[in-house]
Amino acid sequence: MSERNEKNAEKGQEVAEKATRHRFAAAYKAEIVAECDACAPGKTGAVLRREGLYSSMLTRWRADPNAQTLGTTQRGRKANPKTQELARLKRENERLAKRLW
Repeated sequence: MSERNEKNAEKGQEVAEKATRHRFAAAYKAEIVAECDACAPGKTGAVLRREGLYSSMLTRWRADPNAQTLGTTQRGRKANPKTQELARLKRENERLAKRLW
């Protein structure tokens, strides 16, 4: 039983107070994909049930173009290239100004 389920059992609850998003490590994802790929036809479902996963997760993990970097893509807002260039130029300007003095 997971730690969260144990805490809920102590409180007499069956369902968690607040749902949490599952996060899987890249190594875990790679391990499950390899295990499912090695399974005999029709046995993948047993692995997914044992691990509490959905087939859509496995499909997404397999479709990742960077199989070595499963789960390491940055989510959310991406940095503006102009902002990055501005920061680089400011650093270079400071370095050159120090060199002059």
